Amino acid sequence: SQYDLSISLFDAAAEASCMLNNSREVTSLCEQVFRNGRCYDDQLHCLFMVAKALRQATLYRESLKSMFEILRYSGEEELRPLESNIVRSKLHGMNTLFQNRTDQDVLDMNITNNKKIITLLKVYELMGPLFHYTMPELLAAASLRMVELTMENGLSPMAPMAFAFYGEVLAADGNLVDACRLGRLALKLIGKESLSAQKSGVILVVYTTTLWASEPLQAVIEAHQLGQKAGQQRGDYTYIGYNWHMSVVTAFIVGQDLNRVKWNARAFVTEIRHKGHVDSMILLYWQAVALSEGLQALEEERNEEFSCEADVLTKNDQNIKSVFIDLLSKILKLIRKYLFNQLADDALDINISACIAEKKETLRPILLMGIFFEGLACFKLARQSTDNKRATLLQ
Repeated sequence: SQYDLSISLFDAAAEASCMLNNSREVTSLCEQVFRNGRCYDDQLHCLFMVAKALRQATLYRESLKSMFEILRYSGEEELRPLESNIVRSKLHGMNTLFQNRTDQDVLDMNITNNKKIITLLKVYELMGPLFHYTMPELLAAASLRMVELTMENGLSPMAPMAFAFYGEVLAADGNLVDACRLGRLALKLIGKESLSAQKSGVILVVYTTTLWASEPLQAVIEAHQLGQKAGQQRGDYTYIGYNWHMSVVTAFIVGQDLNRVKWNARAFVTEIRHKGHVDSMILLYWQAVALSEGLQALEEERNEEFSCEADVLTKNDQNIKSVFIDLLSKILKLIRKYLFNQLADDALDINISACIAEKKETLRPILLMGIFFEGLACFKLARQSTDNKRATLLQ
């Protein structure tokens, strides 16, 4: 009908405007659908585009609020933490389902064209990166729901991301074998042209959260560079930045020349600053400066282009708080204290391992680096301590 065609055209126009980062046009197009749409389902896709535009404008709190409202009005259950009995029970049921299905069974599933289901999957997918850094305890429930919708209704362009996110949940829960299986399954799915829309995002999630544990880190760097190019081809600004970010961070971890790390970090911040995602890269830049030029360089090189560490953390506290930024800062400071022989008794007041466990952070190389240096610091302080304190540190 003419009405259905009009809704489809406005949806497509709003999506194109969002890809072009034209938030004003997104708002204008969506307002017309809100005024003239006959029912909530007809307005659903435009509601999602508004939330996505807010996300691209780095208005994270407003974007999350909008997405939670979409889920509530769509009749979706409230997202609960992983430790919830309900989530645990559903997780066990889904794991059992996958144990009885081969990869080929999943690859052969039918394609769904259900517009509401696809839009809900897009909402959960957009929440994923925000949950990563702000509310990691809810990522399991969101990922589980994405997989449930996919297994119940069929494959969609969001299906590879659903399996990628769910693999991350399994990895965080200690089930690395099945996590890697789902990660590789997600990569197989994006090999299909009809399911390749989220290629950049799938590469990011899979290699950041699961396959880094079974692949050489140099291969991980190359995968993120491929993900960055895939995002550029589709205008996927979010995952362009995340893949670029992870390639620079992983290169730092494998021991790339620190001057190269500084150059890459500066290039990243200069290019991405207006799109967000830069705080962790600023922290990494100053880490490379300190390690290559000495601690005094942290003061000598302060400039208007780059915020100092304290400014990044202050901004983090004032805005929607990123658990990861706070944790990354603690890791990098501990590494500096150890390498520059500045460890004191209070150096381990912030227990990195406990923070990772408490916040349900998915293990990845930069966090393992923090755990490694925490262990080194404990042993070093233990050798300098009395018998009673030594026993405590070694525990």
